[in-house]
Amino acid sequence: MSHFSIPSITPVVCDGIVFYCDGSAKPNPGFIGCGLHGYSYKKEEPKKGTGLSSHMLTTIGYVDNKEAKDSFKPITPVNYYNVVGSFNFQSTNNVAELLAIHIAIEIALATNTKKILIKTDSDYSVKVLTKMAAHWVKNNWTKRDGTPVSNQEFIKNILKGISLLQEREIAFDIQWVKGHSTYLGNNAADKLANIGTE
Repeated sequence: MSHFSIPSITPVVCDGIVFYCDGSAKPNPGFIGCGLHGYSYKKEEPKKGTGLSSHMLTTIGYVDNKEAKDSFKPITPVNYYNVVGSFNFQSTNNVAELLAIHIAIEIALATNTKKILIKTDSDYSVKVLTKMAAHWVKNNWTKRDGTPVSNQEFIKNILKGISLLQEREIAFDIQWVKGHSTYLGNNAADKLANIGTE
C-alpha cells in the first residue's frame, strides 16, 4: 500500500541536503498528501546577489536575516526541491508525515551527499524515529500492552532507508520545528502537502 516511485533525479555532488517535510490528511483520516521543500548545498561562500533577501541559507535550514548576524555561515545552494506526494489510499496525518520523510531519504540516497537534515513539525515522527523505534524493534513491534505498533510498515521503510544512509556514510538527523509559524521552509512544505490532498 505504501509503495511509490521517486521521479528520476540527476545525481549532484553536494555537502548536504536540508529538507522541510510535512504531511496532510483531509479529513483525518482521509485522503493524504505530503510536501517537501529544501535544498542541497556546498559549504562555500555564496556569490554576491544570490540567495534570498529575507533569509540566509545555512547547513541547518533557512535563518531569518534579522537573526542571522554573525552566528551563521551562509552556504551555496546546488539544487532546490519542491515535491508534492499524492496517494491513492486513505490514511492518517501521521502516515502522511512519515511518507514525506521516506521520500526525503530516498532523494538523499539518489544524490551524492554527505549528510541530510530533515525538519518537520510532526512531533510524532521525531519521537518515533529518535526514541520509540529502537524499543519496538527489540520488542518485535509490539507495545508495552502487547498490541501491535501502529504504522509499522511505514516506520520500517524509513528505518531501512536510514540503514542505507549509514552504509553509505551519509549522516542523518531529524529535528522538530514549530508548525504554522514563521518558518519559511515549513510553510512551503505545508502548502505542498495540502496540494497533495486535492
